[in-house]
Amino acid sequence: MARKKAARPVLSDLIEQVLDQHDIPKRKDLTDLMGRMIQLENLLKQIHLTVGMDTASPRKSSSRKGKRSGLNAGNVVLSVMREHGGLIEFKEIREKTGYDDKKLRNIVFRLYKTGKIHREKRGTYRVITDTIGEDSLESL
Repeated sequence: MARKKAARPVLSDLIEQVLDQHDIPKRKDLTDLMGRMIQLENLLKQIHLTVGMDTASPRKSSSRKGKRSGLNAGNVVLSVMREHGGLIEFKEIREKTGYDDKKLRNIVFRLYKTGKIHREKRGTYRVITDTIGEDSLESL
């Protein structure tokens, strides 16, 4: 009678056995760990948000009714440009107002489109003198 050969172990079984013997994490272990990390991050975000909340008295939303004060962001930038006189660069406006780049770019774009300032070259602006006066500032 012919002898049967012993079945050869499958490569994946050998790899799994080595991983178990040497206590090496598997893909499933890593995905479980990542899921737990995401849960912890979400809990930390919730804790961070609730720490700053005042549970004793909720804040009332303030609604601004009536006329706004004349110091909105556009007026601040325009007054800085007028005080400087002549040409002023973008970085000088940023230093004097303290606004971040995106906000300042939007303000300058709006002032340019409304005709309050003139763009001499890239990053350099000049205030257009009004014949009406300061009353036109309130329309910004």
